[in-house]
Amino acid sequence: MKSEKDQELYQKRQLEIAKTLYELGVDDNIIQAITKIEMDQVLRFRNEKQSQQNKQNIDERP
Repeated sequence: MKSEKDQELYQKRQLEIAKTLYELGVDDNIIQAITKIEMDQVLRFRNEKQSQQNKQNIDERP
């Protein structure tokens, strides 16, 4: 699970992305779709890293 600081930084990043897109005149539905895609990519990356770590831990067991 993410630390509180990581979660806060992630939320700030999401807010900045959404704010920038809004300022550029991007439609709200598109902003939501983009932030959802980005969130899915972050979760996929995190899960892959966790899976690799778990595999490494299993491989290191005696």
